Amino acid sequence: MNISDSMSFRHWCLTTLALCVFILASQHVRADTFDDPKNLKVLPSDITPDELRRTMVGFSAALNARCSYCHMVDDALSMPDPDYSADDKWTMQVAREMLQMVDVINGRVSNLDFSPRQQKVEVQCMTCHRGQNRPILILQVLNEARENGGIDAVIAKYSELRERYYGNHTFDLRPSTLAGFARKVASEGDTDGSIKILDFANENFPDQERVLFALARVHQQRNENDQAIAFLRELVRLLPDSSFYAEQLGLAEKAHAE
Repeated sequence: MNISDSMSFRHWCLTTLALCVFILASQHVRADTFDDPKNLKVLPSDITPDELRRTMVGFSAALNARCSYCHMVDDALSMPDPDYSADDKWTMQVAREMLQMVDVINGRVSNLDFSPRQQKVEVQCMTCHRGQNRPILILQVLNEARENGGIDAVIAKYSELRERYYGNHTFDLRPSTLAGFARKVASEGDTDGSIKILDFANENFPDQERVLFALARVHQQRNENDQAIAFLRELVRLLPDSSFYAEQLGLAEKAHAE
């Protein structure tokens, strides 16, 4: 399937990718790079130089990658006669397949019966990549860190990601993410590792509801009722209007007294 078959292609280029024009300037691409493009297998053959430029800038922003990620050019773009049409890199092939996939998805979405009050949503490269060439979620990253280096590696990886990506939309770096991952670790039987993650989260992000509740739950799982009750009491103090936490505290205290 060719993207030229999609009526929304130019809208996709102009509205989504125009926000990232500054990236192009940082790469010092020659002025005539987008004139007379060759070997277009997915992009429309009649694409204008301006549309092609915006499209490439969008790819660069979505994947946080330079031209050399897909094209046979060097990072400094210093080659005297770069060949942007070459198919040598596997990333070029993957990019074409991804474009076709996006076109299929948007074609199906456009046929859905939306409410008149709902605006139709278009999938774009940024939808999944969010500034990284490998569109992976933070829970997958943390799970890989755990498999390769244990709980200490999880904490180190989270700290690294927060230092690098905090403030943008690449990863969900909220404390609740750590709480959710810790609950998963506990459900797999590693309550020591879960507590270590949660203690790290509580130390760095105090008074976070989901972290405190996860601590209470994991301590209950370990039959450490005093610690569980302490965290539930802290939740009731922080959220005095929450009937849920008041109820959970009452149940814990009753079970502890029996």
